[in-house]
Amino acid sequence: MTSHAVLDNITHQSLKVDSTLSDDYGDNVASICIYLTELSDIQAEYPVLFQKDSNTGAFSMCAMLGFKNNENLFLDTEKPCGWAGNYIPALLQRGPFLIGYQDQRAEGGGDHEPVIHINATSPRIQKDRGEPLFLELGGHSTYLNKITNSLKIINDGFKVTEAMVKYFDKLELIQPLNLDIVFNNNEQHIINGYFTLDAEKLASLTSESLFELNNKGFLAAAFQIVTSMRNIKALISRKNSLI
Repeated sequence: MTSHAVLDNITHQSLKVDSTLSDDYGDNVASICIYLTELSDIQAEYPVLFQKDSNTGAFSMCAMLGFKNNENLFLDTEKPCGWAGNYIPALLQRGPFLIGYQDQRAEGGGDHEPVIHINATSPRIQKDRGEPLFLELGGHSTYLNKITNSLKIINDGFKVTEAMVKYFDKLELIQPLNLDIVFNNNEQHIINGYFTLDAEKLASLTSESLFELNNKGFLAAAFQIVTSMRNIKALISRKNSLI
């Protein structure tokens, strides 16, 4: 059971957080939800795909990190942060923090302002080791500033990503992806359940549809997603190097 509380520099002054990514903290995921606000960094390293909710039929955008359940090929115990990639997806980077909302009209804000919440029951939270959250005089630490940035990526990206994916679906650009891979140890994996953008359909869109995609700010993202598919080869190579 989790226990969320608004983060403040008095109650949580002495807390520290183990920011290392590892199996122990549940970071061994084969895919992770991502947002348009981080796509330029994601597409440089990871295959960008889509997954479909079996209950609602809605698509979400994700980065592929492994080929089977509980396999994250970017976890690396030899790295100080536990991550072998250059960019850590925001949902993994955020650690035991999440976005909550608070009525701040008394302070001159709105009635639904985003604020940082902390999961006080997370095993990442320590008192004697890890990253400090606050400086001695109460200011934010460098680590907390990184967390704030990750939460901003999520908060700013949620609705626009949802709108973008819905528009891709409306244009019938999203198609099933099936992969049949044989690794160096002769282990075979048939990958299904993922979806990708149809590059041919994207290229054959009418000028009106292309204009609308560009007007909404989604055209560049569509091409980045298509280009990111080359990262599947790199992911296969990463898997082979660990066998």
